[in-house]
Amino acid sequence: MWKRLSSHEAPAHTPRIPKRAREPLMKMTLVAVGLFCVFGTLSLLLQRSARWSNFLGASGSLLGCAVGIGPAIATLLSGRVETYRAAWNVPLGSFSVRIDALSALFLVPIFVLCAMAALYGSRAMTTHQDRRNLGAFWFFYNTLVASMAMVAVAANGLLFLVSWEIMALSSFFLVTFEHEKESVRRAGWTYLVATHLGTAFLLLLFLTLDRKSTRLNSSHEWIS
Repeated sequence: MWKRLSSHEAPAHTPRIPKRAREPLMKMTLVAVGLFCVFGTLSLLLQRSARWSNFLGASGSLLGCAVGIGPAIATLLSGRVETYRAAWNVPLGSFSVRIDALSALFLVPIFVLCAMAALYGSRAMTTHQDRRNLGAFWFFYNTLVASMAMVAVAANGLLFLVSWEIMALSSFFLVTFEHEKESVRRAGWTYLVATHLGTAFLLLLFLTLDRKSTRLNSSHEWIS
């Protein structure tokens, strides 16, 4: 039977925080990542209309950066740490993300600079709208921003590596946007080889640091 507490008695335990009130900053950051993915995909689907592709791609990037910058600044000012986990049925992996002062220190310049680049790019791309696939450009651009944000907040080694690989590939397609030029293709392949060498060393680092564990844990935890 339940025992009613009198007005003079203290509760036996601290009341639990309602589930909907947990991790608001981390969830807002994930919303920003989702906006990049949604608007990037819409831009790709509407690639036959260069005008709409350019508008949706740039607008989605600006909107995502606007949504993501708030939690990042709030985390820097408050020093708050929030972690969000969800089921991800893959070997050695879990969908675990975390926002703290360190990740926010990376998120702020990511969102600020990417918003400025999207604003500039929306005008610069108008000169290519009759000759280029702007839908593909904005798809890879928004994918790049989303993956950079995920690299900053990933709290699991496998999730970090997947985000890093997506970031590398989307960057490659942006670098080779003017692929008909030999110099551009050569620069693109040089970049791709260099970034995958970096990925190989990162994988080696994670496996070395986590050799006694069954799960690739967060780099945040290793350095804290």
